[in-house]
Parts: sequence; C-alpha cells; structure tokens
Amino acid sequence: MSHQISSDYRDLPADPDTAFMIFEQNLSSRLLRGGIEETRLENRIKYVADIDQFIHVFGVKIDRYFDFGKTSCAQLAEHHFSEFYSVTQTHVSKIKMQLARADSQGVFTSVEISADAKEDIRKLVLEVKKKLDRLQLEESKKDNLFRKLNIFLDELDRARTTLAAFTAAQVQIASATGQAAEKLEPIVGLFERIMKAIGRGTKQQKQLPRWEEPKQIEGPKSESGAIPEDDGSNDDK
Repeated sequence: MSHQISSDYRDLPADPDTAFMIFEQNLSSRLLRGGIEETRLENRIKYVADIDQFIHVFGVKIDRYFDFGKTSCAQLAEHHFSEFYSVTQTHVSKIKMQLARADSQGVFTSVEISADAKEDIRKLVLEVKKKLDRLQLEESKKDNLFRKLNIFLDELDRARTTLAAFTAAQVQIASATGQAAEKLEPIVGLFERIMKAIGRGTKQQKQLPRWEEPKQIEGPKSESGAIPEDDGSNDDK
C-alpha cells in the first residue's frame, strides 16, 4: 500500500487514537453515507486508502490490521471491504471505551481552547446555523441541532470548553440517511473545519491511556521459580 501525507491529517488532536476516531467518523460520514453494501467502489477505495494513510502517518496500532498484508487498496475495497471496515470499527469502538474510561477519571471532561481558535470556531458555528436555517428539514430535527449548537457556543465562553454538545450534533449529522443526509451534506465540511480548529487551538492535555491487554494468569511455580511441567500423573485413567 502507498502512503502519501494529505492535508486532511492536519489540525487533529495530538493523541493518535483520538485523532483516528475523529478522522474515521468524518471519512465514513462523507463516503459511506448509504451503508457499506450500497457504497460505490470508488468511495470504498478512497476509504481504504485514506485509512491506510492515516494509520501509517500517525502510527496507529490496530489489531488484525496486519492480516491484510500487501493487499492493494483496490483489492481490499472490492473483495474484502466488509472485513476491513469491521476491523476499523472495532478499533473505533475500543477508543470510545477508553475515552469513556478516561472521562470518568476526569481526563477528558473539558478542554482549554485558545482565544484565537475560539473566535474561528464561533464564526464556523454561526455559518453552520445559517446554512441549517435555510434547509428544508423536519422541524424537530432542526431544532435539536440548533439546541446542541447553542449549548456548544455557550461552552466556548467558559475557560474550559465541554465538547459533549458539539459531539452530539456531529453524530446526529453523520447518522442522517436518505434525503436528510443529502440536505445536510453542505454542513459536513463545516463540522470537519470546526473539529480541526478545536484540535489546533486545544492546549496540551493528557494523552489517552494506552490499551492494555489483560494479563495472563500463570500457573504455580516451583521453589526455583520455574513453572513445573505436567507429568501426566493427574490425567484420567
């Protein structure tokens, strides 16, 4: 697989796993909006290629990714896309669980964003609201998005900004389907710019705790410290 650095990787959070989660969600919301089975081959190829680029640029470690070996992006997209997508989604789910654990420990409850970045973010959110106001959407869904964006704007006025409301709005946009997804398409790019502004303006914070595999339980040791071998004396006769 080839690896070329793209501008899409800039202004993401410093933590590789958190950045991967955001990058993958933005990518899938653009390329896989109709579901993986109905997505055009060219979109599947771009998804595989961009994920592969990200993994190598950021040094993300994904379980079972090595299984794909030297298979080309085109071959993966055409013949093994469901398996490839399943592997990426498993990793995204693992990151979300780690973030939930970190949040419960007070690591990612809020972030401190620079004043310049906040100004840029406010302008982008207001642009989102203007576009949203012109869209012909179900009133309840539109009001729900407006409410989340207004909560986020209020959070920007605090010393530390909680991102829960903005994240919820982003998820609502990304999960839209059918005609609603098509109507919201112009807003997706603005959400990505907001995320980049947040990543660029966020002051250094604690890294996401690394995933640790459960420790294996060792058997009883002899006085010398070695694990005694089974001589078969306990086997059923």
